[in-house]
Amino acid sequence: MKAKAGLAVSAAALSNEEPAEAFQSLRQALQGELSELARARAARLCAKITAATADERLDASILLAGQVTTSWLAPLISLRLAEAGLCVRVSEAPYDSTMPALSSWETGKRLDAVILIPWLHAHSKGHGSEAIAPSLSPVMWRSAWQLATKLQATVIQVGFDWPYFSPDGLYLDVQDGGSLDAVRMANQGLRKTLPDAAIWFDVDALSSWTGKQQFYSQRNYFWTKQPYSDAGLTELAHGLARTVQIIQRGTHKVLILDLDNTLWGGVVAEEGPLGVTIGGGPDGEAFEAFQRYVKALTDRGILLAICSKNDDPIAREPFERNPEMVLTLADFAAFQASWQPKSESIRQIAAELRLGADSFVFFDDNPAEREEVRLALPDVLVVDVPPDPADYTLALAETGAFDSLRRTDEDLLRTQQYRVESERREAEQGFTDMGAYLQHLQMKATVVPIDETRLPRVSQLVGKTNQFNLTTRRHSSEQLQAMIAIPGTIAFAVSLSDRFGDYGLIAVLIGVRESPDVLRIDTWLMSCRVIGRTVEAFVLNTLVDRARGQGYQGLLGEYIQTKKNNLVADLYDRLGFEDQDTCRWYLALDEALSAETHVVG
Repeated sequence: MKAKAGLAVSAAALSNEEPAEAFQSLRQALQGELSELARARAARLCAKITAATADERLDASILLAGQVTTSWLAPLISLRLAEAGLCVRVSEAPYDSTMPALSSWETGKRLDAVILIPWLHAHSKGHGSEAIAPSLSPVMWRSAWQLATKLQATVIQVGFDWPYFSPDGLYLDVQDGGSLDAVRMANQGLRKTLPDAAIWFDVDALSSWTGKQQFYSQRNYFWTKQPYSDAGLTELAHGLARTVQIIQRGTHKVLILDLDNTLWGGVVAEEGPLGVTIGGGPDGEAFEAFQRYVKALTDRGILLAICSKNDDPIAREPFERNPEMVLTLADFAAFQASWQPKSESIRQIAAELRLGADSFVFFDDNPAEREEVRLALPDVLVVDVPPDPADYTLALAETGAFDSLRRTDEDLLRTQQYRVESERREAEQGFTDMGAYLQHLQMKATVVPIDETRLPRVSQLVGKTNQFNLTTRRHSSEQLQAMIAIPGTIAFAVSLSDRFGDYGLIAVLIGVRESPDVLRIDTWLMSCRVIGRTVEAFVLNTLVDRARGQGYQGLLGEYIQTKKNNLVADLYDRLGFEDQDTCRWYLALDEALSAETHVVG
């Protein structure tokens, strides 16, 4: 009832021309139980809300185009994103009108991504590779990529799929010259020629996982040119929404795990560290397999944390004494074992790691604990853990929470970086004067250009940094490249090291020409790991020197407030800028003094 009432509140707010309030009410309603009919209503309402939202208030604007009818798919994508807290407008091109839709896109109208969906039967007749070859032609898609790039939109290219075997049958279809072979070869060729920043969406993998008979509907295609079943539409919408979510926010960063009956079977306080179930036997092997899957996530830079209702020494014992354990204490970036509410322990983990709640995934076998966290911390992704430990790995994998579009060197080093950060915090306890501690760190910064080798990491930071981010503008890789290429732009990144180790690339600044004399700071962000260490002063000093060198007389700083960047609300004030209005500050370069910093270049 509360969820249905939330939809009514959302609809009322939209009627009162308050789309922001309508969206928040909608998101709250989506956290509750909704019938299939109510979700359909919510999808229609979401589409109306995003249509009424001004471009600058959207998290993203997307065009859905291709050789299928998208009328049912678009609102489902938008609704999935709303559940994740992203207000995204999904526009639709008319059926099989990709090129006209891109060619006629209104100048100045926001467009962050284009989802391109081919359909094998759009033009093919008969069977065999020769018969379907025209349908597999890459020419139109490559032209679409060029138009999308001109619009500075990220391309999400859905691959070709073959929903059933041709009259040639299974064995001939997969041989050279067969229909399935032709589709696979076409996908391989298309994927290899994608623009660097474009994203390949493998619909064949998705439909194979679901089962093609359940994913597609011939009747739907014949009647509406929409080839997906209800289940297929749901899965495709979820997958595409997840792709957009990664573009906008990046992957989740931390997996928070319970212990008893989650990482092992039984209760350690009762069974003892050697009596818990791990390895040896069906349940033990299931827990062992789950631990191996979790440990493999650390190889990709995902952080692990423990959140257990337990006495701390008892909670640690299995990792220290049980030889069957796959995970060790060294694998965890944070360890919270106490008797306080788990939401409070997660808050402490967030403070320790300096990360927002939306970075966390919570995995706990106890439904009461999951509900407590879900209600107290709605930004945390809470996994619905199945009763059988044999299904744990699948349940975690199906969330897609740790899917990543690209892997960077920093990802691989992240767990080690947070271990080193723990050493820094321990060292800090020995100082009563913060300045002395910062001097003790011996921080050294390196200013580097944003070139092709660093663009993936820069794009990753732009897409996911929330706390120290003055504008939170989510520029795509194409948009970043285009902006940097404009004459008068000043763009650089900063990496940092100290006596304990290397932080990696931790800051990005992009300034664009506002007028012949003024440089506007479009993007300024830094990793949460260097907050409070005067790196911002070093970045400003670098910018001032470069702006003076290019003949600018002033810097125009912008602050666009979000729910998560209050940390930098007074940054420009602290750095000596003069307040011009509610969101702009100005610094005259002829009067600018060097900001005090403990970072050397």
